[in-house]
Amino acid sequence: MFADLPLSLLLATFAFAAATPSESLPPALTPENFNDTVAQGVWLVEHFSPYCYHCQQFAPTWEQLVKDVEKKDNPGIHLAQVNCAVHGDLCDEHNVKGYPQMNLYRNGEYKEQYTGSRSFELLSSYLDKHAEPEGKQQTSAPVVDSIPQRPLGTDGIVIELNNQNFETITNEGPTFVKFFAPWCGHCKRLAPTWKQLARHMQGKLNVAEVNCDEHGAICKSQGVQGYPMLAFYPSGAESKAEYNGGRKFDQLKAFSEKASAPPIQAIKPAELDAHIAEDSVLYLLLHTSETDVQLLKTISEASQILLGSPPVYSCISQELLKKYRIPAAVPWALLAFKDHEATIPASTFHAPPTREIRKIKEKVTPWLLTNRLPTATELTQDTFQSVMNAPHHPLVVIVAVNKDNRDKISEKLHDIDRKWRVRVRDPGYQRPSDAREVVFAWMDAERWADWMKSMYAIKASDNEDVPIIIADHHRLVYYDEDQTDTPIRLTSASVFSAIEGVYHRKIAYKHSENLVERFARALNNKIVSMEAFVFAHPMLTVFGIGAFIFVAVMAMRRFVADDVYDMRENGHVRDKGRID
Repeated sequence: MFADLPLSLLLATFAFAAATPSESLPPALTPENFNDTVAQGVWLVEHFSPYCYHCQQFAPTWEQLVKDVEKKDNPGIHLAQVNCAVHGDLCDEHNVKGYPQMNLYRNGEYKEQYTGSRSFELLSSYLDKHAEPEGKQQTSAPVVDSIPQRPLGTDGIVIELNNQNFETITNEGPTFVKFFAPWCGHCKRLAPTWKQLARHMQGKLNVAEVNCDEHGAICKSQGVQGYPMLAFYPSGAESKAEYNGGRKFDQLKAFSEKASAPPIQAIKPAELDAHIAEDSVLYLLLHTSETDVQLLKTISEASQILLGSPPVYSCISQELLKKYRIPAAVPWALLAFKDHEATIPASTFHAPPTREIRKIKEKVTPWLLTNRLPTATELTQDTFQSVMNAPHHPLVVIVAVNKDNRDKISEKLHDIDRKWRVRVRDPGYQRPSDAREVVFAWMDAERWADWMKSMYAIKASDNEDVPIIIADHHRLVYYDEDQTDTPIRLTSASVFSAIEGVYHRKIAYKHSENLVERFARALNNKIVSMEAFVFAHPMLTVFGIGAFIFVAVMAMRRFVADDVYDMRENGHVRDKGRID
């Protein structure tokens, strides 16, 4: 019988069978029973597709949630599923834009979409928060949390922000904002792409814009200094990160999808190596209990500043805790893996003592920012801003390469990078307390010839004596010699000597700008500082200007009076009535 069926149909049948919920799960919802089923009580409905890889990965967690709810005498919440491959129209009707998507309904009315991490711990906490056990139904409006009350970017259009809705929209959920001026040429060219991004990210995040000619106060409060400025708000107007990447649609889309994804993704121990092989940098939260809900929430909040890059994974594994030598007394740890190196973490953050547990977020956030960059990478148009203008201001070892020696030089730089990481991890090695992280990078000196020559006076070389400098881009200075007063060479000894010389201020720096540029920058900084002071202290400014005018007038009057007196004393003032 099966032999007469087409192979494609057989494969599809087996795929459906493999992905269909097991008999232990509630019956799937259909267009015929959906409304009647969710009409009473609170329901969390998963919309899935049997062909979706993420749905298949999530299936065991969903089944565990179902079992956990069913064993409670009075759970106050129900779980159900809709197979979107079979009932696509029903999923479209409920604005399902991706799989798996979980919507919350209360007495038949859509309330919100669950947008947090799909871990068992966080979902259990979410269910407990929204459950309404019999006899304990809410008598007042439900508490509003950070999860939006409607799908983000519902209409797929760019939202126009103003003084009335700016904080409301940015507090609603992840929001990508363009600050622009109508007369700006770059803004005009970006406008069609921005509209396309809004359509693509419908249901995932808000894509918005602020006209700075009409709403100058908003733009000034958000530190807008040029147009267009793009800023991402992961959790409200008080937290934002300026976007400095490329402005092509694919680049903006890739950033938006990463930034709007759940801050933490749960993985199994066996999946770690594959993720390390895929990501140049990632963080791993290793913990020991499925009940660490508060820990996951805190790390999720701290991780929002990363905007999805690098990714943060969580894993419960005693085996990995032992493998990476986490002390038995430490209940959890954050590990940073870089450059696809799975053997030894590049950095480890151990759980603080119990007395400091409330300070986890303020301690974790700077650690995440400090370790977010790969230790060896190529500087390109897409990566330049994230490396050179990183918040923790790293020292960047830059090697100029060309198409002929690129592979050889990059491999050599990776080797120096590995030796440097071994050096700094040595318990006997002591760095100054203010020593900054080091990033090793190579740059195409043929493509960026003019910029590298003007900034660092270097150009590509065809031999192994390639130009090398250490850039402190935050201060716009650089170093091109090691502690032997010779040009830095592509050897670990020379590079380490130069880094140590920078650390201990034993070598002199050179300016990346000429004298005129430095004067213009200093003058501009003074003007910006004055503008910021005036904006922050308007009354004090008015008083200061008034006092200055008063003193100037009094001084002028004194000067004029003295001048008249001198004229009289010297006989230059004629008596009245005289004509000579």
